Amino acid sequence: MLDLIKKIGLIVGVIILGTLVYYFRLDSDSFDLVPDINSDLQIDYQDEVAMVVVHMAGAIMYPGVYELPVGMSVMEAIHFVGGVSSGANLDKVNLAKEIRHGQRIFVPFLKQKEQGVVRSYDKIDINRASRDELLLIPGIGVTIASHIIRYRDDHGFFKSYDDLLQVKYIGKGMLTKIRPYIMLDK
Repeated sequence: MLDLIKKIGLIVGVIILGTLVYYFRLDSDSFDLVPDINSDLQIDYQDEVAMVVVHMAGAIMYPGVYELPVGMSVMEAIHFVGGVSSGANLDKVNLAKEIRHGQRIFVPFLKQKEQGVVRSYDKIDINRASRDELLLIPGIGVTIASHIIRYRDDHGFFKSYDDLLQVKYIGKGMLTKIRPYIMLDK
């Protein structure tokens, strides 16, 4: 009987300990994207540094509009503004991409349902988009995405939206449909 009481006490203790560990881990508000900001990112503010303005949104510790030095990667920008919140889905963000003036950097949460389409305010740069990014544009399928990339590889960046009319399967109607979802960054 004494052994049974000890076993039950041990099981209850393990459950309580596990519950405490679980809740303390959930209570953490953030995690470090990069361990030490000062060792990874050195900016000499005595020299004039060209700046860009970006909008940091989503699972960011301190979302908002920031003025950051030109040439930063998305990862550096995220770390510079305080890192990401717990539950951030960094697999959905190109951390190596260089930030641009006027860019909106959105870090989704892990639990957010995938929408599978780009919202009109999250315009996709047609000159730099991957096939997967092009597929987020309503009306663009695998075939048209492949033709866009092939045309871009053969002829260089699109200089105007009308250049897209040269891509196989894109006519005026298709261009009108996709226009709210794309941008041209040269």
